[in-house]
Amino acid sequence: MIHFRIFTGNPQSVPGRFKDALAAAVAREHWVRGTGTDTTVFEGFTITSDSGGEVKLQLEYQRGTLLRLKADRPNFPVWAAADPAILRIYQEDGLMDTVLNAALGVNHVQQIAFHVTVPELADMFDGNERLLAILTNPAYSRSVFRPTNQ
Repeated sequence: MIHFRIFTGNPQSVPGRFKDALAAAVAREHWVRGTGTDTTVFEGFTITSDSGGEVKLQLEYQRGTLLRLKADRPNFPVWAAADPAILRIYQEDGLMDTVLNAALGVNHVQQIAFHVTVPELADMFDGNERLLAILTNPAYSRSVFRPTNQ
């Protein structure tokens, strides 16, 4: 994976370990409502970049069967786009929920609104994009490794 941008509400996290963090106002709303095994989840984010533009997501979905994924070794490398010499390798243990997977015919979405007006992302989010999948990680832990030369 290539890490190319993070927006953070913490000014002390700029430029960050991947050298690509920008300051932003970050607002989040999250709630879970359920009866028995029927659970509805809402995730809402509004990220307003100090450099201009906004990323906004409102997603409401029916929680499906959670799958535990536990790596037995560090197996998820992430390089920094700003400097490919920066590498972190993650080993994760977490839960995953497949909310939407068009190829598999899975769709637990009840409501979704997503828009991006950040100028540097305009070529990726021009209104012609197509949503293929939504995966959530309601809980996870990870160990982070990096090469000894960093």
